[in-house]
Amino acid sequence: MKTKKILSIILMCCLLTVVFTVPFSYANAVTTQQSSTGTNSYSLADNIQDGVILHCWNWSYNTIKNNLLDIANAGYTAVQVSPVQQPKDYNGSYTDVNGQWWKMYQPVTLSFSDGNTWLGTKNDFSTMCTAAHYYGIKVIVDIV
Repeated sequence: MKTKKILSIILMCCLLTVVFTVPFSYANAVTTQQSSTGTNSYSLADNIQDGVILHCWNWSYNTIKNNLLDIANAGYTAVQVSPVQQPKDYNGSYTDVNGQWWKMYQPVTLSFSDGNTWLGTKNDFSTMCTAAHYYGIKVIVDIV
């Protein structure tokens, strides 16, 4: 019985280590890649960890893109978008995303959805990323 408890504690420590180190390693890689090629005329931090992240929960890619100037002026180093996979029970005519937000966190595929999401298409996402890069803003993608 003690062996099970000790093993459980060890596994939990390993899991917590992975959960807290992998996202930062990825963020550093993205930051290094973006800051080496982008412009940062808004005095934003070069590293995501040194700045402030705006969680654009359920914002469409076009809404984010249209607000990037204000986001940069407010001093946000990065924006985090909601999951990019096709959500459960996707229906193109459904517009009350906030009413059933939890469906976005129950994807039906692991791949990037192109048009089968309430947030926009791959092209909308790419355009938003290009615009964010122009302002020196990093993009964090919430993946489920």
